[in-house]
Amino acid sequence: MKYNEIYGRNSSKRPPDLSRCAKSVSDASGWGSGQCSRKAVCDPDENGKFTTCKQHSELAKKIREEKSDKAAREKDIKRRMMYFNLTGGTDLLKALEAIAAGDNDTRKTASDALEIFKAKNKIEDGE
Repeated sequence: MKYNEIYGRNSSKRPPDLSRCAKSVSDASGWGSGQCSRKAVCDPDENGKFTTCKQHSELAKKIREEKSDKAAREKDIKRRMMYFNLTGGTDLLKALEAIAAGDNDTRKTASDALEIFKAKNKIEDGE
């Protein structure tokens, strides 16, 4: 792989350090950029030399994204369950479980659960 394809164009007079990560990062002032200061330990090129650090590695990025997506899904499930419990969904679930288990008076079980649900959610008949 060519030098510029890995390290990009170099505007400084000093050549990049090939033992460090090839990614360009902004400097502390925010106006300029330079080579990442971390040691290159991932993503070898065709010669077997490592080109990126753990932070800038494609595999590490994928792992971080998967971890973030998993956390977001878990947070969404927790939020939905909290809403389900607050709105009286557990009472409806218990009624469905009783009916599925073979409750003989399914109409009474269902109407009782609906009454509790309507009372908790302040729903009047006919809405």
